[in-house]
Amino acid sequence: MLKGKLCSIRYFNENDLQHYLEMVCRVDNRGDQFPHRVKSPVNIRKEFMENGFSKDDYERLLIVGKNNIVEGEIVHFTIRTPYTREIGYWLFDENSRGQGYVSESVQLLSDYLFRSRPINRLEIIASIENKGSKRVAEKAGFRYEGTLRQYLFMGGKYHDSCVCSLLRDDWTY
Repeated sequence: MLKGKLCSIRYFNENDLQHYLEMVCRVDNRGDQFPHRVKSPVNIRKEFMENGFSKDDYERLLIVGKNNIVEGEIVHFTIRTPYTREIGYWLFDENSRGQGYVSESVQLLSDYLFRSRPINRLEIIASIENKGSKRVAEKAGFRYEGTLRQYLFMGGKYHDSCVCSLLRDDWTY
């Protein structure tokens, strides 16, 4: 478990799975900046049973807030090279947004990844309209690099996305 001042991030256990399925299979808690695609609960459960949402090139962790309440998830996965990871996140409850959980989770995960793996580059890719995610990236030390045109499909149309990165050389530990 990685512990911060506001929250912690940790691996899943079997007791988390039912609540997690209830959260990720809902469309109404996704907000305007998250794709409405829903993965099959059977496939999610199967993936958990096979690897606990943790492999060398991919991990899914829980964001846990005050009173040990699961607030959301944070993931990292390999993109393009073994030395580059993308970080993604999602808070399940709209009322939890804007309280610093994601910013702290990204910082905790970035520190962990740079300390434990030979990763040189972390990326956050978010819709241009997603001001909150851009702010999370900035607070965690990520730098804006550019725009990916029509990169993300949400709400029946394509959206431009911004790419923000944090290099090992820029990381302050």
